[in-house]
Amino acid sequence: AEFGMRIPVVHGGIGPVVPRDVVHAEVEKTYGYCPIYAFKVPVLPDAIKHALVTSIVIKRFDVFTDLLADLRERCVNTQKLIDHNIYVRSLKTEPTKSGL
Repeated sequence: AEFGMRIPVVHGGIGPVVPRDVVHAEVEKTYGYCPIYAFKVPVLPDAIKHALVTSIVIKRFDVFTDLLADLRERCVNTQKLIDHNIYVRSLKTEPTKSGL
């Protein structure tokens, strides 16, 4: 609620991150940024290799507040991008203070 945005969770599970999880993230990546958040679970070597080849980000956390801090930072960065895009669009439609 702090940022007024939602972060969709497209898949959840229990156990280590496996190559199938990376494939799932790869498919979802076509709709936008889709990292894998691994909380207190291992990431199998084959999953790491597949993630490197497909440019999927795997974020591992052992402390829940660290995971929340990462999500908050993601929201902050997304809001900055939204604000920047609004500003850029305003330059195209509204004259600047100098009248140009």
